[in-house]
Amino acid sequence: MTKNPFYLVCYYGQIPGHAGGSTALSSLIESSQEFAQSHRLTGLLAVTNGYYLHLVEGERQSVQGLVHHINSSWGHTPPTVLLSLAVTRPRYAQWSANVVERPAAAADMEQRLAHMRKFSAQDSMGAIPDLFRCFLMPSTATSAPGLLPPAPAPQTRGKVRQVAVFSSSLLWFNPIFSQVATRFRGYPQTLKASSTGRDADTFPIDYVDVVAGPLGPVRMVGISLDLLGSTLSHPLLSKVEIAVFLTRNNATGKDALLVEQALQHPAVLRSGPQVLLVTSGRDPDLSRRFFQQAAAAQLPTTELVASVLSGEPIWAAIAAMLDRMPEPHAQGAPPPSHLSPEQQGTSGPTSGLQPATPQPATEDLATAESASAVATSPVDLIALQRALDDAVAALPAGAWGGWLDVAEAQWLCMNGAIPDAAATTAAAESAACDAALLRLHRAATPDAATEPEELITTGSGHYQFTITLPPWPRLVLWLWADRESTNMTKARLLLRMALQRMQGKGT
Repeated sequence: MTKNPFYLVCYYGQIPGHAGGSTALSSLIESSQEFAQSHRLTGLLAVTNGYYLHLVEGERQSVQGLVHHINSSWGHTPPTVLLSLAVTRPRYAQWSANVVERPAAAADMEQRLAHMRKFSAQDSMGAIPDLFRCFLMPSTATSAPGLLPPAPAPQTRGKVRQVAVFSSSLLWFNPIFSQVATRFRGYPQTLKASSTGRDADTFPIDYVDVVAGPLGPVRMVGISLDLLGSTLSHPLLSKVEIAVFLTRNNATGKDALLVEQALQHPAVLRSGPQVLLVTSGRDPDLSRRFFQQAAAAQLPTTELVASVLSGEPIWAAIAAMLDRMPEPHAQGAPPPSHLSPEQQGTSGPTSGLQPATPQPATEDLATAESASAVATSPVDLIALQRALDDAVAALPAGAWGGWLDVAEAQWLCMNGAIPDAAATTAAAESAACDAALLRLHRAATPDAATEPEELITTGSGHYQFTITLPPWPRLVLWLWADRESTNMTKARLLLRMALQRMQGKGT
């Protein structure tokens, strides 16, 4: 079988304090961009809240070269790999970086990272847009403190409905976003983004999250020309259901350019949204031109004659279009049939930045689970407990861990500074998610079938170790340790020795 020529890796990590300043950040982005251009790499590096999320694709050795270049500055803690696989062609046209600043630091970063790992385990390549949206723009379907009562709890209907609002003027986002936020008790957000890390190069990103009654959760994102020209537009425009274009009376110059570029954007063409043209109705020739451009992109189009400043009629048109559309694809469902196999491609992540030989991107979670359903060895609970005792002893004081039966979602045994029930339940969910990522890797990597595998996740103040052993595919050894007190090299060596002793004593 011919090997796929391109390699993709997506991972996240924490930026050390000394490397987070604007000068150091812009210098690393500049050198990384030069490396990417000279080696024909594409992808996106996103930075926010002291963390980074990096997707890079290209020839395998060049990809690993850029990863090493970035880790030489930020690699004080091990990154967590979400995806590592072979693909038939790159998804992006270029490599770029985006540094995003929030008005106030987000306090839920670790929770967001946990969601991202779950997305990858459930949907592999299909989760890439959600990874970047969750990382940079967490859901804010609640009101600002002291302004309005909190929003009702999100409803359970499907996924979040994605609406992109295109405008050449940043001022035109406010009327529609404020209208929706006031009606559904939301709170518009404005972020600052920069592709260089320099304040002089920033541009705003406006969005609002609401729970829109029977329509369920809806996210509206403002897309300006600056944002449309950024690689960040790819994840933001993926899975969009409605594309709204706000145009002025004669729609010349920037307006016409915005419509033309948006209707040719690869992510828009893959998503296949319905188009809502908001025009003055005074220029039939211009409306006809926009309809022709949308028809060339095979996108159904509706025209609304209204002012770009009139929030209520625009939202009413959006709501009517969303109500007529089917719910978004459930996680794990096949992508639209008009996409090419390369656009639909999925495969599994590896557990580190030195993956085995890439395999064709055709594996999914169901395939991985099937491949792991091999004959298993009987479980010796005494051997499990001894290995757990040795593993916890290899870590600093305060560490804890346990063996989890992922099929039953049940801890078989635990040891160390065991926390309360809520924490152990959350740990079980995290361990099960990590086990799914490792199963995906094992299914796509024949060499992994006989060796233990580990996934190390770095939190703000701790490490999580998830380890699987081929003889017991249902079991996961999960460990928690304080980051400041853990010597990673020594800990990994001692853990490996403990598992070797266990395998030597297994029945």
